[in-house]
Amino acid sequence: MTSKTEAIRDVLKEDLSQTAEQIKREVRRRFGLLVESNLICNVCGSLESRVNLHGHSEFLLEKAEEFLNLVGEERLAVTLLRIVDHD
Repeated sequence: MTSKTEAIRDVLKEDLSQTAEQIKREVRRRFGLLVESNLICNVCGSLESRVNLHGHSEFLLEKAEEFLNLVGEERLAVTLLRIVDHD
């Protein structure tokens, strides 16, 4: 059986920028456990402490870097994002 602490850490592996409410919902959905905001803060810190100075989690920064590497050049990446944003 998964502990509440393990469940919180597992959910946060995917995206550190999730709010406490998002984490609570995901822990309940995946593990059937009810967790409180204070436990989330004790396990992984506040939202502000989980994101870097620019407000982006390491997860998002890694995904952005992967996208740039896949596309090959920044201008093309920006163009593709603008296309998606307008749809």
